[in-house]
Amino acid sequence: MFLSTRNPEHLYKFIVLSSKKNAEFFLKKKLSLEILKPFKCPSFSYIIFLIYIIVSGKIFTKKRALIFYENVEIGRFILAATFKNYKTYVSKFYFYRTLLSKFINAGILLKTIEHYVINKKIKAAYVDHCGYLYGIIYSYLADKKIPVYTNNFPATIYRVDFRNSQKKIYKKYEKSLKINYRHKLSKNKINKIKKVLYNFSKTPNMIPWMGKKNYKKFDKINYKKFDFVVYAHSFTDGQLWYGNDGFENTLDWLEFTLNKLSKLNKKVLIKAHPNFYEPSYGISSFWDKIIYSKVIKKFKKNKNFYFIDKPLFNFKLLNKISKNCVLVTHHGTVMFEGASFGFKTICSKATFFDKKFKVSNFWSNKSEYEKLLNLNQNRLNSSSKNDLLFLFYKTFIDDFSCFGKKVWENIIAKEVGINAKKFYAKIKVFSMMGKIQESQKYLNKVVGKKEDKIILKISKNIKIL
Repeated sequence: MFLSTRNPEHLYKFIVLSSKKNAEFFLKKKLSLEILKPFKCPSFSYIIFLIYIIVSGKIFTKKRALIFYENVEIGRFILAATFKNYKTYVSKFYFYRTLLSKFINAGILLKTIEHYVINKKIKAAYVDHCGYLYGIIYSYLADKKIPVYTNNFPATIYRVDFRNSQKKIYKKYEKSLKINYRHKLSKNKINKIKKVLYNFSKTPNMIPWMGKKNYKKFDKINYKKFDFVVYAHSFTDGQLWYGNDGFENTLDWLEFTLNKLSKLNKKVLIKAHPNFYEPSYGISSFWDKIIYSKVIKKFKKNKNFYFIDKPLFNFKLLNKISKNCVLVTHHGTVMFEGASFGFKTICSKATFFDKKFKVSNFWSNKSEYEKLLNLNQNRLNSSSKNDLLFLFYKTFIDDFSCFGKKVWENIIAKEVGINAKKFYAKIKVFSMMGKIQESQKYLNKVVGKKEDKIILKISKNIKIL
């Protein structure tokens, strides 16, 4: 059997069915499709385990992200699912209630996937949104050496065959997402990359998932005076997806950063993420903005801090600030822009690429991060141009990158003869606004009778790790 955590509906029809077809190719056998149906309660042994971590206090410490059950990583996925709910930021009671319920859900998923592996004898699986609770399924299947298909930025649909002992490095989900270190590129590719990188920085809304932003005018202040620019991230989306660096979420990171820079008496510009002001992102952006406003209120007395509470075009900002200004991001692509402009940057190692890339100053834990914030700008490392170009190439230009010809959305767009960016944006807007029926009608209209052909083509263009 081929297990899927999603029904093959809407866009997931192309992802699930192409993954199944690819599995049939490489396993050389026909597979029946099985949709995951969770049990109603965890196993008795897991209940005992849960009682233990509660009584011992492990669930109440900041090390809960590191909790394993047997050989399966569960803590960081449980936290990511917990922080997806904005209420966990405003109420400790609600946080622990949600955390406990996610621990119970994790136990249910473990019991469920064990049943499928032992009794259904699944040969491969598609697992969606592995950064949340389904990451537990990914971790379990990796431990049992069952091939897994999934997809997330910066990769398209990809397969990890855990039967191969060399693939054990991908047992940690974030390892499968990271762009591996390389730096050799042809001159033709370098010239192409430079052009795309420049356009990336100066062109608003180039990235499909950023949507169409209504950027506002800049305030009339002296932007040259700032020592740091700190870029805020979404607080409710994708926490801990790229691993653990000592911070449970980006609010924890942002407040730690501002407290430290306040003690150092640094002049800091804090930039809100543009998606905070994007209506098509629905309740997520609304509550991100609410949480951000609480941060503003907390630090409003600090005269060295200036909060940007509106969407501003970063390209223009980088042209306004001093070259001695240090850019701080947790894991954002803004690092590309900053480094390409010659700015020194600070970034977490819990991001979508290997820290061997000399494109930023990385930290692995709070202690390392604090040391980096303490350093003068001239003591921070500059980025390597070659590393920056290669990383940008792998993120946006490579065949399996955002704009690559082997990406499943781009394959659909090409086969039906429409602009890939417009197709992506249209589907995303419908989905973000909860207009699934409208999205389905649009999809049916543009795809028509080409559905089987498209699924086959996608199946032959799945990335193999």
